[in-house]
This record gives sequence, structure tokens and C-alpha cells, in this order.
Amino acid sequence: MKKRKIYFLMLAALLLVGCKQKSSVDDTSMSPESYISSSGNETDEAKSSTEESSLEETETETETETETEESSEEATEDEAVTAATDTEAESEADTVFYSCDEVMYLTSNANIRLEPSLDSGIYCILPAGSAVQLVAKSDDWAIISIEGAGTYYVSTTLLSSEDPAAVSEETEASAVSESSASTTSSTSGVTVTSQSEGVGVLYTVGDGPLVCIDAGHQAHGNSDTEPNAPGSSVLKAKVTTGTSGVATGLAESVLNLTVSCMLRDELISRGYNVLMIRETQDVDISNAERAVMANNAGSDIFIRIHANGSTNQSVSGALTMSPTAANPYVGSLYSSCRSLSEYVVNGLCAATGANNQGVYETDTMTGINWCTVPVTIVEMGYMSNPTEDTLMSTTEYQTKIVTGIANGIDAYFVSIGMR
Repeated sequence: MKKRKIYFLMLAALLLVGCKQKSSVDDTSMSPESYISSSGNETDEAKSSTEESSLEETETETETETETEESSEEATEDEAVTAATDTEAESEADTVFYSCDEVMYLTSNANIRLEPSLDSGIYCILPAGSAVQLVAKSDDWAIISIEGAGTYYVSTTLLSSEDPAAVSEETEASAVSESSASTTSSTSGVTVTSQSEGVGVLYTVGDGPLVCIDAGHQAHGNSDTEPNAPGSSVLKAKVTTGTSGVATGLAESVLNLTVSCMLRDELISRGYNVLMIRETQDVDISNAERAVMANNAGSDIFIRIHANGSTNQSVSGALTMSPTAANPYVGSLYSSCRSLSEYVVNGLCAATGANNQGVYETDTMTGINWCTVPVTIVEMGYMSNPTEDTLMSTTEYQTKIVTGIANGIDAYFVSIGMR
């Protein structure tokens, strides 16, 4: 009985061990649910991986699209800037020029300008009959090439395709300058005579006073010397080219000639007879010779047009020059020279608003010392002052200068009973 009990106990133990081993094997096996769950995890991971890959691709595509859009926006902005620049350039260049290659001739003395505008500065004045090389033109302006100097502008109204050799002498004599064309043609009774082309040109309108105008300097100086006064042992250069504009680059000789021609026209319109020492840049007339021309013509007064310069760019204003009372050569003219100088500088400054520097008395000027008629040198303003230099290059301010000088001349002749 006892042995049977032991036997059953052993058998039960063996059965228990077998059950545990089966349970252990089953624990390591994967049930369908576990597989599905596991497969599901793997699928989710794969899906997650796929989604991440897709997201990366999407992000890449998005970035690409963004870059494309940004590039497109940048291109659009560039095009807009270019378009704006083109529009601005077109708006600035209202005058449309067409290329051409032809030689034409000036019908009168012409202002050669820096820009296609009557208010522009003047580079030089070319005499009537000059041949000019056109490189482009519009209805109103032509671009001409001046060898060694660049390109400049001239009004097409002053151009002709006809060779000046075919133009009659009468037509050439009446064509003097761009600014004088209207005055000469519209004022009856004006007789024009000239010593030579552009030199010593006399305009006779009646019995009024004779005013001699000297446009100071010339295109090319002459360093040969001449006496500073009759019989003087002091020698000075015959003539210089003058100064130039610190802002505009305009040559003083050109500015002087432009204003002188405008003054001529204004005085003729007021009934004065006018003698022009020069009406062109291409001359060689010394300072003494200019004074002698004024003397020999029997001029009532001699007006010498100049512009000033200083090492101090802040200095501005107008002045006139007269001899001193002690001048050994023209001392007898001191009173009339001083009076003329005062009237002219006061008239000029009243018309322009320029700083009035008054009358500067000096005995060093050859063009004064050789005179036998009342004389004054007009320094219109300082080309060394950027603001005043720019003003003097404009037609508007030049007109004010001319009006002021003419008013001063009127006042002088009234004071001596000749008006």
C-alpha cells in the first residue's frame, strides 16, 4: 500500500514536469494574435518608415517648390527693378536720338552745349560755316563729335547740308550767332560790318552811344609778352585762356563769349551801337590790341566781360575793376571809369541777387592801361564756387547778368546826359 502511494506520487510529479515543459514551449511560441500584433508593429514601422520617407520627399519637394517660388520671386523682382530702371532711363531721356553719320554745316555762330537743352552749359562756340560731324540726331538736337574732345549737342535749327561755299556773302554776314539771329532779323536798320570773320564786328542802329564789348580771353592763350601799358618796361603775357568752372568744367572764355553776345543783343534792342571785339573762340587778340580796337572805333565806353576765380571755393559774388586815380596812363579817366564800374556792379547785383563786392581799383591790367576811353572789367561771379559756377552756366542766370549790366550802362549814360 505504501509502495503504491509512492508510485502515484512519482507519476504525478512526472506529469507536472511534462506540463511545465509544454507551458515553457508554448510561451516561446507566437500565437496568431501575437503574430498579428507583431506583424502589425512591423507594418506600422514600415508604414512609419514609408511615411517618413514620403514626408522627407514631400518636404524636399516643398523645399524645392519654395526655392523655385523664391527664385521666381527674385527673378520677378529683378525684372521689376530692370523695368523700373528702364522706365526711369526713358523718362530721363525724353529726346529720342537716331544714329547717323553725316557732315553738316553751321548756318551761324553756334553754342555747342553739354546737354540737349537751351539751359545747358556751353562747351564752346563754333563760327558760322564750320563743318560738324553728326553721330546722332533728333527733331530738335544733333549730337556732334569733336575730335579729341568727345560728343556735344547743337540745335538742328543751326544746321544745313549745304556747303557754306555756296552761301552768299550777304547771308554769311547776317548770320552771327544762335542768340543774335532773332535780334538781327527782327530789328530794322541794323548795319553789320566786320574787320574780319568774328573779329571787330560793328552793329550800327542809329545815333546812340557806342559800347565796345570784349569777351575776355580766347580758346588758346598767347604767352608772348607785350608792355603792360604804353611805354612801360613791365611785360605781361598777351592773353590767356582764363579759368574754368569747378562744377561745370565750362571754360571761362566760352562763358564770357556767351554772355557778351547776349549783352550785345540786349544793348542793340535798347538803341545802342555795339562793337564786338570777338564773336568766336578761334582768335589771337592781345589785351593791348583789344583796348586799341575800342579806342580806334571811338567807343563811348569799353565793357570787358570776365569771370572770377579763387583758391577759396566759398567766396562768391560780383565785382568790377577800375584804374586808380594815380594811374600814370589813364588817371585822367579815373572818375568816369569809377562811375561806370559802380553803376555796372550795382545793376548786375540788383538783377541777380549776387553778393556785391564793389569796385576793385588796380593799375595792373593791360586791357585798362592801354585805354583812352572809360573802361571797366566785369567779374560776373566765381567759377571756383560750385554754386555760382553752376548758376552762371544757365541761360536764366546769364539773362539776369545781362539785364543787370545793361541797366548799369543805362544809368551811367543817364548820369552824363547821353540818355
